[in-house]
Amino acid sequence: MTISPRPSAALLVLAALAALALPACKGDVNQVATNGIPPAHHAPAKSTATTKPGNSTKTTKPTPSTDLTVPAGGIVIVNFSYQGMVAKAHQVTKVENKDAAPHTLTADDLSFDTKTIDANGTGEFTAPGPGTYKIHCIVHPFMTAQLKVIS
Repeated sequence: MTISPRPSAALLVLAALAALALPACKGDVNQVATNGIPPAHHAPAKSTATTKPGNSTKTTKPTPSTDLTVPAGGIVIVNFSYQGMVAKAHQVTKVENKDAAPHTLTADDLSFDTKTIDANGTGEFTAPGPGTYKIHCIVHPFMTAQLKVIS
């Protein structure tokens, strides 16, 4: 078997496509890879700091996402993850999709579902009785979370 020193036509086509695709990204961390999985994005934990007399600073811990208060704006989908996963039992819950891709908030047991929420759109569902429910996005099955429903 001999190895040709010339690159194959297929390799040249792949290199040309890659050269065209790279400038289009422009470092956008919100773009989805060709396999449908978004790039890893780790936002720093938010904390609040208050300054007291004498220049001492007290830092409070971030509020955990499992806090049992219903978020005022409802549930938010951002960077391919669910935020504010608490709802009040038997109430209509708003879901805001801040991503540039469509999503759903669907119970694993299919007991509730927002249907498809378009990019930068909103949807809603009626929360079931109190408990913890596993949910996922039908469009992006790697998106999973747990919804806590309180009375």
